[in-house]
This record gives sequence, C-alpha cells and structure tokens, in this order.
Amino acid sequence: MAARRDVYGAGRDLYLNVSAMNGGEDLSLPHMSSYDRSRPVFIQYLNPEVLACYGLSCRGVHSERILRASLQITRLAVLLTDTSLIFPASYIFEVPCFSEFLREISPLVSSGAIVCVAPVIDPDAYRELKAEEYRRDAVNPYSSKAMREMERSIAWQPRLGSSSADIGVLWESAFEKDGDFSGLVESVSARWTGRQDEIEELLHSVPQRLDGQAVVGRFIQQVIPVELSARESSRINMMLSRSYLLSYLRDLRANMLVDFDHSDLSCGMLPERDGFRFSLLSARKFDLALQWVGIHAYVHGAATWHHLISLRSMPEFGELTLALFAHNARVSLRSAVVRSRRINELEDAVDLAQAQRNVGTVASQLC
Repeated sequence: MAARRDVYGAGRDLYLNVSAMNGGEDLSLPHMSSYDRSRPVFIQYLNPEVLACYGLSCRGVHSERILRASLQITRLAVLLTDTSLIFPASYIFEVPCFSEFLREISPLVSSGAIVCVAPVIDPDAYRELKAEEYRRDAVNPYSSKAMREMERSIAWQPRLGSSSADIGVLWESAFEKDGDFSGLVESVSARWTGRQDEIEELLHSVPQRLDGQAVVGRFIQQVIPVELSARESSRINMMLSRSYLLSYLRDLRANMLVDFDHSDLSCGMLPERDGFRFSLLSARKFDLALQWVGIHAYVHGAATWHHLISLRSMPEFGELTLALFAHNARVSLRSAVVRSRRINELEDAVDLAQAQRNVGTVASQLC
C-alpha cells in the first residue's frame, strides 16, 4: 500500500508542477486560449467510456451508427488542424469497429495524418502493459487480439504523461465542496452498515485500491463493497472520462471536437473550471459555417480524403476557421459571408475547384 501511495504522490506532484514542464505555463489556472490550427485534434468520439456516459456503445445496436458518425466527424476534424488527428492506442483493442474505421480513412493513415499515442512505442509491449491493467476484466480486450498490418503501420508517438496519475489527483479534489463528488460520501453512507468515516476513507482511497488496474467504472465498483446507484455510477463515470480527456489534451496540447448531432461528448468540460489552453470546437457550429460558405454537402459527400487535405491546406481556409473559432478574430465569418453574398452568389460546391473558389471569395472579405 505504501508503494502505491508513493506512486500516487508522484503523480500528484507531477500534476501540481506541470508548469515546469510547459515553459512556465501553469495549466491549472483557468485560461481560455484562442483556437490554434497548429494543435492536433484528439479523437474522443470513438472512446467506449466517453460514449457510455451518453448511453451509447461502440458495440451491438449502436456500433454501425457510431462508425458512420465518426467517419463524418473525422471529415470535420481533418479540416480543423494543419497537423494530425491523434488517438490512444487503446482504441485498436477496445473499439470493435476500429479496424473498419481505419480502412475507411486509409488515405489519412498512409499520409501520416493519423497518429497513435501510447506510453510505450512498441505495440506488443503496449498490449502486455494493458493486459495487466485489465487482468480482472471478464473479457480482457488485450489478452488475445493480434494487431493487423494497417494498425502496425500507423505513426506511433510516445506519451510521457499518465492518465491514471492525473485521474488520481482529480479524484481526490472531486470530494471538495462543490466538487464532482460533493455529497457522494453521504449518499453511499446511507447504505453502509459501518461507520461513515470508514466508507469515506474507502472512497477516497479508490485509486490506490485498484492496485494498478485501469481506472474505469466497472473496476471501481469491484473495490467498493456497496452497490452504487445508477446516479452515483453516472457521476463517477462522467468525472473519470472528463479527467481522462483533460489529461490527454494537456499532454498532447490538442484541440477536441464536441457538440455533435448524436451527442455532446464533452463530458462536461468547461473552460472556466478546467483551465483550458486548448479549444473545444463545436461540430454544429462548424457544419453551419460550411453551409454558409456553400461547401457542406461537398465536404460530407463527394470530397475524398485527399480533397479535404487540399482544402485545409489553403491559407484562405485556415483564415475561415480562425474567424469562426478564434476569440480575437478581426471580422466574424458570418459578416464575411454576408459581404460575399452582396458581391457574388456563393454556389453550392460540387467539386474541389468550386469549393476552393467559395473559400477564396469569403476569405477575401475577412480583411
């Protein structure tokens, strides 16, 4: 137990001293930075735990819907960065439709626009590491799956941070007044036959009691000797997913798409509370802007992955997204579209050339 507490303490110290790792920036302080296209986009919209928080599953009845929605979201994500889309290596093992997803976006994979992140660079070593974390799972997703050639061909990037350590720190702070777990001790205590201080200590020590297992809701229930209610489980799962996302976004200095037609998938992240130095980008807002510019149907239909790369490579397209999402934009995209329509009707694009003309026309009105 002492050794596990030392690991927890190290994670806490790393989190509290994160400014030393980021050129003096204190990422724990509330701050909302402007949208920056040089940041990658983190793919959270296929994450099983995040989806479960919204009643969705990448298995069974929702699997095809999630796959198709994810492919459309990826079209937007490609357009919102000048670098890459990043996903955790866990998707290869835990997301049943992920092999098909990669096949559908194979041009992005081959061009290096998709990057896999993991704590170790060797895929087999990663699988062994995660198999230990899921050793008590009824069906260990890491026990037998062999990686396919396409999965091995993806660019891998090491991640130096630890989600488990970061979640451990945020777990403790969640019990503070007005925290995510405010009132949780009292709620669980109502069904606990022992003293309240016993269940309080037990709940606070959950990250250590997991003994190296993955910090996910079903494992947490196994170390709490009281059946959690649906509401209690929901609060815990949402907090875990938000902490997980924050950990990745901070480590990777990434942006993230949220606010989709089928669900929000932000897990309640708020700039004023979570200390952003990255941007949450509304998919609905971006889709509306693409309609204004007359390229929505093209982006979601006829455009190939290579066409989307060509479109985002236009400096004018970058200007459009900055006008839409950057807080210091000189002219809003809405105003630029209105000006464009006064001088030139924007026709709905059917090919890349027309899409580029529309983008250039609107961008010329941003000056």
